[in-house]
Formats: sequence, C-alpha cells, structure tokens
Amino acid sequence: MNNRHPTMYSNLYQALTQEIISGTLHYGDRLPSVKHLCSQYNVGIRTATDVLNAMRTEGYIKTEKRKRAIVIYKKKKENDLEPVFQLFNQQYATIEMQTILQYLSPRLFAFATSLQSEESISAMRKVIRGVNSSPVRKQLRLVYEMVQELLATCENPLILDFYVGANRISAQTIIDEQIHPFMTFFNDAEKKLKEFIDRVSEKDIQAVEKTTKIIYRRLHSSISAYYQAMSAAYPEYRDTPQSPFTWYTKRASSCAYLSIARQLIDSIRCGQYSDGSILPSIATLAKTHNVSQQTVHRALIVLRNLGFILTKNGVGSYVSLGKNEDAKISIVDVNLKEDAFSYLCSLQFIALTCKSALKITFGSLQESLVSEIEQIVAKQQGLFMFDEIWQAVIRAQPGSVMEAIYGQINSIIGWNSYFANLPLYATKNTIANQKCVGLVDYLRTGKRDAFAEAMEEGFRYTFFTIKKALLSLGVHDATRLTL
Repeated sequence: MNNRHPTMYSNLYQALTQEIISGTLHYGDRLPSVKHLCSQYNVGIRTATDVLNAMRTEGYIKTEKRKRAIVIYKKKKENDLEPVFQLFNQQYATIEMQTILQYLSPRLFAFATSLQSEESISAMRKVIRGVNSSPVRKQLRLVYEMVQELLATCENPLILDFYVGANRISAQTIIDEQIHPFMTFFNDAEKKLKEFIDRVSEKDIQAVEKTTKIIYRRLHSSISAYYQAMSAAYPEYRDTPQSPFTWYTKRASSCAYLSIARQLIDSIRCGQYSDGSILPSIATLAKTHNVSQQTVHRALIVLRNLGFILTKNGVGSYVSLGKNEDAKISIVDVNLKEDAFSYLCSLQFIALTCKSALKITFGSLQESLVSEIEQIVAKQQGLFMFDEIWQAVIRAQPGSVMEAIYGQINSIIGWNSYFANLPLYATKNTIANQKCVGLVDYLRTGKRDAFAEAMEEGFRYTFFTIKKALLSLGVHDATRLTL
C-alpha cells in the first residue's frame, strides 16, 4: 500500500485486504460495487477507485469495466494459518470492541429508533430478505447494512464510521464457515431481525434498547468463549503479538490548511501563544508542519477571519483575541462550514455515548486522574470544560480501542476555542461553570452515576448552545442534528 498518513483511503484498503487475507472474501468472490463501498465506508468515488486500483496492482483483485472487482488472491499452503494469526493478532481489540458495542449500542439504537421513517423501515426490511439462506460472511455483512440503515437517520457520519470499524474487526473472527462466534445469532436470523425491526417500526424505544443489550451481551460472551476454544485448538498462537485497533473517520481528516489552523487554535487556547504574542513566521510554520508556505498562508487567513490573529506588515501575525468584530460572521467558506458541522457531530456523538462509555472506564479511574479533573474544573473554562474532562478520561485508556475511537473524535474538537471567544456566550460559560461544580465531589465520594449524569447533561447543554451558534453563523446543516 502507498505510504500515506492514516486516512479513509487506508481505512478502506485495510478493511478490504484484511477480508481477503483472513478468508472472509475467497478467491473468485466479487467485491461490493464502487457505489456500495462509498456508501458503506463513507468515502468518495475517487478514494474507492484509488483503493481498488492499488489492490489490483498488488494482486488482490481483478477489475473489469462495468463489473464488480473479483478476488484473485490465493493463499500459499504455508500460509494456510494466516487467518488464525490474524484472529489472535486482534484478540484483545476484538473483545474490547464487543464490550464497547455492548454498552454504546443500546443508547444509539434507541436514539435512532426515535427518528425512523417509513422509508428507512422499508429499507431495513429489504436488506434482510433472504439472510437465512446466505453464507455466514454475507449474513454478517447484511446485519451491518441493516444497522447502517437504522443509524443513517441520525444524520451523523461519525456514528456510521464507528460501526464500519466495528464491522471490520468483527468480520475477522470468521475463519470457519461451520464454527464461528455468530452461530447462535444467525440461527433463524431473519425472524429475529424482523422482530427487531417491528419494535423499531413501533418506536418502542424501551424494547429496542432492551433487545440490543441482550444481543450484544450474548455476542460478547460468544466471542470470548470462541477465543478460549481457539486458544485450546491453537496453543502456539496464544502469545501472538497484539496489533492495536485503528479507526479513522473522514470527518477527522479535513483539508491540510484547516488541520493546521485547528492546531494553531488549540495552541492559542492552551496558552502556548498568548494574547499579543507573535506567531512563528510562515516559513517556520511550513517547516514545522511539513507543508507548503501557501498552505500555512491559507491557515492564517482562517485564523484571521475567525478573530484569533491580526497581521501587520513588518511585524507578522500576532494573537489578538476578541478584537476582530467580524469573527462572528466569518463562517462563509464551504470547508469551514463542513468543519464546523463536524464539530457539532462530535459533540452529538459524545453526548449520546459518554454516559454509557463511562461505565467501562470507571474501573481505571486513578487518583491522579481525579486530581487532573479537579485542576480542569478550577480553570473555569465554561462550555469547554466538559470536553477537557472527557479528553482526560480517554487519555487514561492508553492503547485501547476506546482511546482510538474517541481520540479521533476529540481531534475534531479544536474549533471550540472559536466559540469560547464570542462575548455573546459569556453567560453560557457561567452556567456551564456552575454545572461543573459537583463533578469532582461526585468522583471523590464514589457517586459515579451522578458523575456520568452530570457529564451527559454538560455535553447536551454544550451541543444545543453550539448548535444555536452555528445556525446564527450560517451553518444550516446544523438543523440536521438533534438529541
């Protein structure tokens, strides 16, 4: 594969090649169409085409005009156990992912249920037709397509991207058509899925949440038991080195100049560049970020339009917070609007999942983390304290699937400094400060449920405040998201 930075290109490439190497896709099988790949993995036609061209060059597939690509990769005899190696290579990440799905999915599925239309219900019913007669790998794919149809009504591509990653890692556990961890679930799967869709159609949110909890709890137990059985069958693979889970969302991969602008905003917010201080020269910034000077120039224009800096001939660009009155009407660029919408998507994702995710992370909360959270609260950063606290919690999960997922989402949050500088929201920041008062006491006194409730309430408050701000700034896509 081309030596690229982690992008949706590498995400799609890894997903498809791992399906082929692990045996999920066999010699002679056809890949999904380019249109289907674009929809499933949330990529553009150019990205999907580039991936298929690379796979053709490297001998994985054969492509023909007006036909879906066909797998031509054959494992050599000495590599027959490669799928087993891949299985154990991702063991910890796979089991942790199932834990995360067990906690996050009930809330996300219940929320999506409240947004369903007759059209989306019909699409889900269409996807599962004939699932019982399909090969097991196709069964798994159809189930995840149904899940994507369910979640599409949330209008949040981050949620869809998350389940694409979950599907990729779950599919690697199927290395035998006869014995696999989904056997029980796929027994009369069409009937089970129809009953689930019926509950969704009725908008019986409690039933959907309860059923989802049961399904993912059973899948977690089944996959854990499957790994134990495989360890007994292949003891030589028990000590296989573990590969970390990688997940990339297109929403965290904006234009280069916007990524640099985001990093500079974060540096200003953290105090690396204080109000009135002069930024490094364009040449220095270009060298630091390994980009062209033109790219840095575009990034500085963004900061200037957002009211973070001013530029004077002979002096350069310097930080000038709150002194540019035009900042409040500056989101007119298409890329800026897309980035701002991505920021709102990230807030919605965390608001929907943080309460459930905290149930997983509570076991690893150390005294040092509690002290760090106490210091964050003491800074009185208003609306954005909740994100600072959340990032501290996620940093306490090093090398985990949780860190990989929320690390990507947290990378989008850099735009929060822009809103922090709007005087209009000084009152909102005061209210947010008040909401944070009890957080440390909840942790120190062991009131974890109260802490989780307060975090969820804080992110909901932040979401609706920012949504209102984006709408006033002309980001009309914000109307698509709710809680």
